[in-house]
Formats: sequence, structure tokens, C-alpha cells
Amino acid sequence: MRRVLVALLATILMLTFVPGASSSPVATMDAQYTAYGRVFPDPHGCNPGGSPFAKGIVCAADFLQFSELQTGMTYLETLFPRFVEFYQLDKDFTCSGKLATGDAKGCAEFKSAGIPVSANETGAAQRQKQPLYMVRVTDESVPDKNKKYFVFPLSIHG
Repeated sequence: MRRVLVALLATILMLTFVPGASSSPVATMDAQYTAYGRVFPDPHGCNPGGSPFAKGIVCAADFLQFSELQTGMTYLETLFPRFVEFYQLDKDFTCSGKLATGDAKGCAEFKSAGIPVSANETGAAQRQKQPLYMVRVTDESVPDKNKKYFVFPLSIHG
């Protein structure tokens, strides 16, 4: 009986100290930003003294989830509004490609090709389309004619 009790106690203690599955820490408010030292975690961040490339003070524990990207980018835009603009293409741009303002509506076509989910009555695949996002990083104090342009498209693994 005593062995069972010791084994049960040891199991409880082990489970108490085993870290659970967690997503990567992404700052979405000022207190987190101050604690983490940046908005998005760094793979080198868990050992700042061990890597000359370490940024921030938290480690990327796992791949970022899409919702973490969205909330992190939205927060980054509030921190640096002069430099960062985060857009959802189907809401923020018209079908002519112009920035949607005022009464202008976005363009529902500016979404991904979509993942096939079913077929309709004609046999054509119905697709679950997802929004596409764009991040514009620039210094608005520099005139457009003096800017260098660079586009870095990312895939699903970007």
C-alpha cells in the first residue's frame, strides 16, 4: 500500500511540473510587450546570453498560430503607426486595387483560392476561401519618389 501511495504521489508531482502545450507568447498589450521585449517571440530569445542574434527575452515555444499573427500584427500597428500598416485585402481594398475609404466597400474576390470542402450540384468544388493579408512597412516622412520598393510574398509557411 505504501508503494502505491509513493508511486501515486510521484506521478502527481511529475504531472505538476511538466509544462503543458502552449502557443508562442505574442504580445498584444503594453504589459506583455514590456515583459517580452518584443511583439513576436524569437527562437533565440530563451537564451539571450548564448546567441548574438537573440532579440527579446522570450523563446518561440511553437509555431505561431494564425490568430496570433493577426493579433500580434494589429498590436504592432498600434505601437508603430508611422511605420506599420496591416491590411486585410478583401476589406481594405476595392476591386480596382485602390484603398477602400469612406463608403467604398472592399473586394470579396481578394481572398485565397480556398480549400475544397464539397461539390455543388454540378460537381464543381466548393471552396473555403480565407482572407489575404498585407503588411506595409515604410517611413511616411520619406517622399515616395525617394523610396526603394521591396515585395516579399509569403506562402502558407511564410
